[in-house]
Amino acid sequence: MNNLKAISGFCTLAGMLVLLSACSGLNLGTASMLQNVDVLNDDVARMRFAIDAPLTVLPRDRGMEFQLDATTTSLGERHIRAVLERGDDILAFSGLEPPANNRTYHLFSISPDDQEKIREMQAWIKEITASNDNVGGELTMQMEMKFCRVGEVDVSDMRVSVHISIPGQENLRPLLSNVRFADLGGSQETMPYCVQTQ
Repeated sequence: MNNLKAISGFCTLAGMLVLLSACSGLNLGTASMLQNVDVLNDDVARMRFAIDAPLTVLPRDRGMEFQLDATTTSLGERHIRAVLERGDDILAFSGLEPPANNRTYHLFSISPDDQEKIREMQAWIKEITASNDNVGGELTMQMEMKFCRVGEVDVSDMRVSVHISIPGQENLRPLLSNVRFADLGGSQETMPYCVQTQ
């Protein structure tokens, strides 16, 4: 296991994975993608997500879930499962390019209750690493994405990108960039038509 004492950012923990999926996971090579994020000192709880998807699909209700897990070999573990809330603060994404033709951004943020849980996890990691010389452990971040369709879409070739924004940080690389939804576990069977409500 890796040493949590060594964490100075997402990229410095070799065992950390970022998994983004419809139902399953994909290792995205976190070190190169989150090199500017410091998991202990940045306000990760206020992370915002801009999901770039075709106009013919919509995020399903309560279908975007952010997961953060910290485990140690002998000092316990912490797990957070946060259903992302829809947001509208496009100004939080400095440098975000306008969406391409027939595409749009869906904005999400972490709820205040779950923000507090993330800060408590950060404080816990700082506490145990400050008082222990060798904390074996692993930190993983995961995001589950579920969509429904409002028009015709070729799910086998549908592509998504996920951009992030953190207060005080600029020019963060996307978590996902033009990745096929099918490669994340998505399929025709897992994308129903959206239910229309009055």
